[in-house]
Order: sequence, then C-alpha cells, then structure tokens
Amino acid sequence: MVDLIIIIGYILFLGCVLLAIGFFLRQLKEQPKLRKPAGIVVGLSLVLYLICWVISGNEVTDLYAKFEVGATESKLIGGVLIMMYILTFFAIIGIFYSELIARFFKK
Repeated sequence: MVDLIIIIGYILFLGCVLLAIGFFLRQLKEQPKLRKPAGIVVGLSLVLYLICWVISGNEVTDLYAKFEVGATESKLIGGVLIMMYILTFFAIIGIFYSELIARFFKK
C-alpha cells in the first residue's frame, strides 16, 4: 500500500514539474522580451549550483552506505543542500528587506 502511494506521489510530482515547465515555455513564447531575463536566471542558477557542487564534500558515512549512496551521489546531494541553504538565506533577506526596510523608508 505504501509503495502505491509513493508511486502516485512521484507521478503527481512529475506532472506538476512538466506543467510548470510547459507554462514557463508558453509564457516565453507569448512574451519574447522575457527570454533574456529568464535565461539570465537559469544561467545564474546553474552557476550557483556548480559552485555549490564544487565546495560540497563527497563523504560516504555508514548511513549512506546502508542505502547504497556512493561518493558521486553524496556530492550531488551536498551541492543541492548548500544551494538550498544559500537560496533560503537570500529569501529571508529579501523578505526582511521588503517588509521592514522598504516600508520604513517609504514613510
């Protein structure tokens, strides 16, 4: 039963990802002036991930070995986690700026 729920979850997640990419491409087709900023964002995201991947470690602990995670997978996971931490930090700074500082200076 649990396996079926996980498979359904994967299918729904994949459907959402495909829809998001489809809507993004449709928006780019309808508004060509958005292609350059979108390309810059995608490029910067790839550069950020590459930097995070380079600085991440490839240690394989006993827990990783239990689930057959090798050094390559460990490095990929580490890169994604570091990128998530960096983007979370910038999101918090952005929220702080937009809610507190921008309102303070408007008055």
